[in-house]
Amino acid sequence: KPEDSRAGRLLGTMSAEEEFTSGNEEFVNQNWPKALEHFSRAAQADPSKAEYSLHKAAALTKMGSFDLAVEACHDAMKAEPNNAKPYLRKGMALQQKGDLAGARTVLETGQQKDPSNKQFATWLAKCGPAPAGGAG
Repeated sequence: KPEDSRAGRLLGTMSAEEEFTSGNEEFVNQNWPKALEHFSRAAQADPSKAEYSLHKAAALTKMGSFDLAVEACHDAMKAEPNNAKPYLRKGMALQQKGDLAGARTVLETGQQKDPSNKQFATWLAKCGPAPAGGAG
């Protein structure tokens, strides 16, 4: 029922899923602040869905708000502790912020959770060579 959705938007009573969908529309149009508003409302309405917080983190990263993006990733980690995606998104934000050591640590942890996800290797490579001697 698209009409119901539009009415919800006008009245400000959109469901978490509707907010998320609207956020995706704004994100595709590169309207990061509006996307952030929708993703934030979706995450607030349903904190149990890591996807909402992850998209919020993506919008924040696009806006250069790396510390807030990391916080949104922490919310996603709380929602779904075994999901590797929050680690990827957090690592991406830290790498773009310039915290290469922090990014490497988070990305390695995420890679252990989902070894089949090739994006971890891609982003680890952007962090430069691993420190000699390994971690620990």
